[in-house]
Amino acid sequence: MKIKVLFLFVHLDYGGAEVGLLTTLKNIDKSRFDCSVVSIEKKGRIAEEIEKLGFKVTCLDSKARLFNISLIRKIALILEKEKPDILHTSLFYANFFGRAASLFCNPRFIVTEERSMYTEKKFYHVILDRILAGFTDRIIVCSRSVLDFTRKQEGIAEDKFYLIYNAVDAERFNIPGTKEALRKKYGFSGEDFIVGTVGSLIPKKGHRFLIEAVKGLDGQIPRLKTLIIGEGESRAELTALARSLGIENKVVFLGARFDIPGLMKAMDVFVLPSLQEGFPRTLIEAMYTGLPVVASDISGIPEIVREGEDGFLVPPGDPEALKNRILELYNDKPLRGDFAARSRKKIESAYLPKDYVQSLEGLYRELTERRGGPQ
Repeated sequence: MKIKVLFLFVHLDYGGAEVGLLTTLKNIDKSRFDCSVVSIEKKGRIAEEIEKLGFKVTCLDSKARLFNISLIRKIALILEKEKPDILHTSLFYANFFGRAASLFCNPRFIVTEERSMYTEKKFYHVILDRILAGFTDRIIVCSRSVLDFTRKQEGIAEDKFYLIYNAVDAERFNIPGTKEALRKKYGFSGEDFIVGTVGSLIPKKGHRFLIEAVKGLDGQIPRLKTLIIGEGESRAELTALARSLGIENKVVFLGARFDIPGLMKAMDVFVLPSLQEGFPRTLIEAMYTGLPVVASDISGIPEIVREGEDGFLVPPGDPEALKNRILELYNDKPLRGDFAARSRKKIESAYLPKDYVQSLEGLYRELTERRGGPQ
């Protein structure tokens, strides 16, 4: 009998956790696991891809706001109808509503996900998480840093956690076409030196420090282009910053994109200037693409990037350090090649979908076998 898993997410638009769900469903053993997905607020691009794979996606068309009683009731009704062996939720609001609804219909097992070090959590968020952890069988974390932070922040026993590092959707990133052909497609030349980053345009992603670093590189890298891929609340502010620094011709805001594999392949260097992260999927995607990386020395990033061996780590919020490392890579093409080769090899060794899904399937089996297998 198959193990029945119901995934609950706030939305199924483009985002790290959502891309992770899509990668999981592409690779999970469908002969052993019966999966369905519920989105609280909206479907979006990821939902379309999930439905193409043949999985059922239900959208509740509700607002994920604390103590939305009607939403708790909607989720409880779905759980009562579907009777999953495992309810698997991701990120704070899905974790809260899924577990709150479960108090009324008691699914056999509850698995939640924490994917970053949430220093911005309000005290009542922490209290709710701490209470609901008592009704949770496992909390999946994407890095040792996230595990340690969440355990201390919420006072949760370490044996409640289950560490699985993020994985690259290798199928999606193995795209045809040469770097030169992709540059031509996107309107760039072979002489351009292209630096890029991917992430929501929000303050904690640190885009302003990359833009300030680009200002410092003005005149030192003649044909520098900086691609900023993502959308968010800071876009107008960041656009204005680039304009005020006189480098709007060097910084290209591309918005939210689904053709990230092609854009990454067209780059020379990938930069992640974040102030807060867990274990960033975009970073391992860039490394799998074969890009040298410059990233903030924070959270789970040093768990994947070794300073000076397969990338550079810089202090967060330091545009001067970013500038210097980008310039070093520009001036040292052999070093770029060495970093790229080592990065690709590292990701292939342990961060592919089969690695992630095998660990997740192992967790599901471990839980259900405690009570005699699937119901």
